[in-house]
Order: sequence, then C-alpha cells, then structure tokens
Amino acid sequence: MQLFVLLYFVGFLKTLFIILAVYYGFRFLMRWLAPKVVDKAAQKLYNDMKQKSGRPGKEERREGEVTIEHSERQEKKYNRSDGEYIDFEEVD
Repeated sequence: MQLFVLLYFVGFLKTLFIILAVYYGFRFLMRWLAPKVVDKAAQKLYNDMKQKSGRPGKEERREGEVTIEHSERQEKKYNRSDGEYIDFEEVD
C-alpha cells in the first residue's frame, strides 16, 4: 500500500515538473522570440507601405529640395451635336 502511495506521489511530482518546465520554457521562448517576430512584421509592413506610397523609380529627395510635378491632363472631347456642354472639374 505504501509503495502505491509513493509511486502515485512520484508520478504526480513528475507530471507537475513537466508542466512547469513547459510553462517556463514557453515563457522564455516568447520573451526571446516575440520581439524578433514583431520587429520583422513591422519592418515588412513599413517596406510595403513605402513601396505602395511612392511611384516606381521615384528617388527620395533631400529635405528642403523643391520640385514641381505636373500631372498629365487629357483634353476634353465632346461633340457639339451631343447637346449643351457644361464645363466642370472632377474632385478627387
């Protein structure tokens, strides 16, 4: 009877030790690995946003440098027989 109680107690301690080892191992890995994963994701997001915001081939400019960019406008095409023409501009 005492042997069964002793074996049951040893098995309980072994299980408790394994659970604690997994818990603290997971905490250690997350403290070490999570900042690297978050930093990698933030860097990827930053690069994607930077790539989407600029035009291809657009160079970064120094602070204080002034440039003028002209948009290409298409000429308005209409036929006088279409009816009364009202000139308006589209607002983006």
